[in-house]
This record gives sequence, C-alpha cells and structure tokens, in this order.
Amino acid sequence: MSRALHLNVFEQPVTRHPTRLQNGRRVENHFFNNLFKGIPMIKHTFLFKEHTWIATGVYFDANNDPIPAAGETRIIHREHIWIIEGIMRVFGNRPQEIKNSYEIVPFGENRVVTRWTSFNPALGTLSGSFMIVDDAIISTYCSETGEYAGTECLLHIDEGCYHVRGFALKGDEKLSSWSFELKRKEHA
Repeated sequence: MSRALHLNVFEQPVTRHPTRLQNGRRVENHFFNNLFKGIPMIKHTFLFKEHTWIATGVYFDANNDPIPAAGETRIIHREHIWIIEGIMRVFGNRPQEIKNSYEIVPFGENRVVTRWTSFNPALGTLSGSFMIVDDAIISTYCSETGEYAGTECLLHIDEGCYHVRGFALKGDEKLSSWSFELKRKEHA
C-alpha cells in the first residue's frame, strides 16, 4: 500500500505551480502559486558567459590544515564545446600549482544539467556533471578508475561573484577541500 502511495505521488507531473486533489478533484495549490509568484530565476554568469574569474581563498590539505591559495579561471565558448582553463596556486611550506582544462558540453535549451571531462596530471581523466539548482552550480566528478571523486558547489552571490566550496576524495579518504571567493575580472 505504501508503495502504491509513493507511485501515485511520483506519477504526478512536477510543475512550478503544483495542484492537489480535494474531494477527488484537482484544485490549484494557492500556497505554491503565491510562493513562486514574481520570483525571478537566477541568471548565472559563470560558465554561461565568456569571462576570466579570479579565485582567492583557502585550500585544506588531507590533514585539514588551511593553506592560502589563489587562482584564475577562463571560460571559452566554441560552437560545440565550452572550455574552462584554470590554475590554482597553493602557497605555504610546499607551494604547488594545479592546472586543469575542462571540456563541457554546452547546456541545451531549458536544460539544467550537462557533462564535462578533464585531465588532471595527479588524478587522471575525470568525468563529471554540472547541475544548476536555483542559485547554485553543483559539480560532481569521478576518475576513470573510480579511485578519485569529488564535489564542488558554486553559490551565486551576484553577477560578478560566486562563493565556492568543494572537496576531493581518494576512496573514503579526504585528499583536499577548498573555500574560495570567485570574482569576475573586469577589463579596462
């Protein structure tokens, strides 16, 4: 019985203004209509527009030691592919430079999810997804071997600023995590 109840719930189409049943008849759910009325959808600028972005923040190593870090990311749009070229510099006692280049399938019309691939010298080939969830761009990824995985969330603050949080794992062990502010570089 519980299973049938769940199936009935999920068989209903999901809409922005859901309806409900009352005495066996479908009626408008005014709570949801009023809740979403006049709320504009976020127009993301990261990924969707060609820009250079500057990152500043903290990189946390496997021991959770905070290390200052900074970087730069460039978004390039080509006809059938978007590219992210990025570099992050981790300072501290053992400075390192991490370079990444992503190839992204452009988001389709009215789509909120897309795929990407990247090669990282330390982790190998990575495959992932970007998902738009309201004011966030969430990325999940896994290495070709399945040994490495991670997640990153970019929270839209305004058209020129995102707050970024992420982590990388090797199996069940933490490799790193990070907390950055991403600001669009203004051109003179």
